Amino acid sequence: MNRFIKYCLAVVVALGFQVPAFAQASLEEVIVTAQRTEQSLQDVPIAVTALSSDDLDTKQVITFSDLQLNVPGLNFGQTNFGAASVNLRGIGRLSTGNSFDQSVSYHVNEAPVGTSGVGLEQYDVARVEVLRGPQGTLFGRGATAGAINVITNKPDFDETYGSLKVTAGNYNTQKFEAMVNLPISENLAVRFAGYDLQRDGFIDNLFLPNTDYDGRNQNSGRFSLRWNASDATTIDLSFSNYNEESSRALKGRYVCDESPTANRGCVLGGQGSDLANPAGVYDGIISSVFLGTSPPGVGSSAYKALGLLTGNEIRPANMTARQAHADFAPIWKADSDTIQFNLTHQLDMGTLSFNYTSLDTEAYTRSDTDMAVNPAIATKSGTGASATYTRNNSAGKSAKCKSI
Repeated sequence: MNRFIKYCLAVVVALGFQVPAFAQASLEEVIVTAQRTEQSLQDVPIAVTALSSDDLDTKQVITFSDLQLNVPGLNFGQTNFGAASVNLRGIGRLSTGNSFDQSVSYHVNEAPVGTSGVGLEQYDVARVEVLRGPQGTLFGRGATAGAINVITNKPDFDETYGSLKVTAGNYNTQKFEAMVNLPISENLAVRFAGYDLQRDGFIDNLFLPNTDYDGRNQNSGRFSLRWNASDATTIDLSFSNYNEESSRALKGRYVCDESPTANRGCVLGGQGSDLANPAGVYDGIISSVFLGTSPPGVGSSAYKALGLLTGNEIRPANMTARQAHADFAPIWKADSDTIQFNLTHQLDMGTLSFNYTSLDTEAYTRSDTDMAVNPAIATKSGTGASATYTRNNSAGKSAKCKSI
């Protein structure tokens, strides 16, 4: 019994010393605009994940796709032809095309922006807010699953300062990121920010030795201006440009175990890197059934025997995850200009704001969809007995759009 009393007294004394430490601890207040007005995150009745500028640096959230490692329920992926799919709680967009509505709306400074441009780096950002659950009341019908709001840093009137960050790494990675803040007067200030990224691809193309997959050649810049027209009126103007000409690939690896029969190209659940059975893909079917120039229902070995696959065209065995064997290198070009104008006026009853956003985007992407060197298919020409051999290797798409 004496030991028990001594133990209880020791616990009480220990807790007594720890109580002041708990009393002195306080949570950092995070201000968000999840409900179109500045509020403390603790007062917002929405499932919100807010990442400040320091959080983005600490958690190394560099690209938009890095958010999925730090936000519960968020998934991100590229779809066909350079579009993007953002999912929250399993709800996203599976359709491809600019005419399809998003289930997760993407906003920059509370203005909706198409998610096809989220491949750029996160730079000079004040915070990122991710709202889970339907947000159609405040963010429109395209926010049935949630909304993402990126708030960029605004010009500061207090002092002149800047920053420069230089990054170097493997695959010849070179990145320069800079920011300059210039107060012109007590009521006018400007801010410049941007980055330039160069990096070789990390997937070697064994068929085209001088090409690689998933390299980067991109840059972006932003000019921001803030003017306090009066004690109650603030005007923000910004212009940003994003440019990229990379070998970004929609796929990272071609996985296939060649099917021994012609009913399909690859065996379900395969983990190898074989060439798909030519008799089970569309070009082989066309060649054998409609043209009658290739043997029907045979595998790649027969095409090698016929000389339709020779030399370096034959797919190497035991390729690694960082090797590809394709007859076309991916092309990824993008150029977008964004202009934002925001006028905010404080009233006794609240805040009145006007936001104008113009987005001009031009994109061109082209890739080898199966990342393989397919056999040359014989095609008959004219009425004679002659034949020519061609190889079907790629599919592409270009798009240009402007929205206001």
